[in-house]
Amino acid sequence: MSDLVFNHSEHHKLLKSCKDLIKPLESKDKLRSGGQCLVVWSPHRPKKDMVENDFKFFSDAEELFGFDVEFVEMVHWDHPMFPDDPKETEELRKRVYCYILHPTW
Repeated sequence: MSDLVFNHSEHHKLLKSCKDLIKPLESKDKLRSGGQCLVVWSPHRPKKDMVENDFKFFSDAEELFGFDVEFVEMVHWDHPMFPDDPKETEELRKRVYCYILHPTW
């Protein structure tokens, strides 16, 4: 998944699709032995409540859909994805996050 996290009204549908499509664990004793869902995204709407809702995708993935959420990294690009947006939010908009969703079932 790439840059779908900003679409807050669709979070649960996206997570359900991930859960329906991901390969389950090979064995309950072997954590992270199933499929993976790579999620790479950046804040497109940098207002505080919007960014909080972006991150809610990952807490919902754990709490409501049973994923093991792995934070991989956050990098800063040298420029924001949308350079014409307000200068005061440029630093936040330069961030690119990477997570992996692992099944626990």
